Amino acid sequence: MQNDFTRGFAFWFFLFGVLLILYGYTLQYHIKREQKPSPIHVGYALLAVSIFGCLVEPVSGFWLVLPQALIIIVANRKSIAG
Repeated sequence: MQNDFTRGFAFWFFLFGVLLILYGYTLQYHIKREQKPSPIHVGYALLAVSIFGCLVEPVSGFWLVLPQALIIIVANRKSIAG
């Protein structure tokens, strides 16, 4: 009997996609409410996850998280310096 992981993969990606969208809405709400960038630890956490994901699975979408992480980090550094 051969294992068919298609349903499991579809469930995992659907669930993770919905959670990622909800996380984005939460960050957007925070940014609008506080009138400040996302907390810098969010940027570093996204950067760490992205780098780890790129190392583990180079041909994936993890590299798409890198620009977002860097934007959050740079925005926080500018708000601290200015």
